[in-house]
Amino acid sequence: MEEKDTEATKLTYEQLEQAAMQLQQRLMMAENKLRSIDFAAMRLTWLFKVLENKSSFSAEYVNKCAKEVEEILTIEEATPETATEAEPEEA
Repeated sequence: MEEKDTEATKLTYEQLEQAAMQLQQRLMMAENKLRSIDFAAMRLTWLFKVLENKSSFSAEYVNKCAKEVEEILTIEEATPETATEAEPEEA
């Protein structure tokens, strides 16, 4: 019986190739997401530097930076539509 189970779970070369391609795509998506998060963190660091040294910049530029920091740090509340999409449905 054990031999039959292992025979049934063996994947074909094409299935393994497809799984590898899917994993590669997921890895690329994760790397892109990480890059964008890294960029956002770096941008926030520089925006805070502007706010810390606001005497070196024009008031208009400091206000723009402060507004951008607020926008980045503001967490949007989930609407009922997006809240139900995020929750898995029960069977």
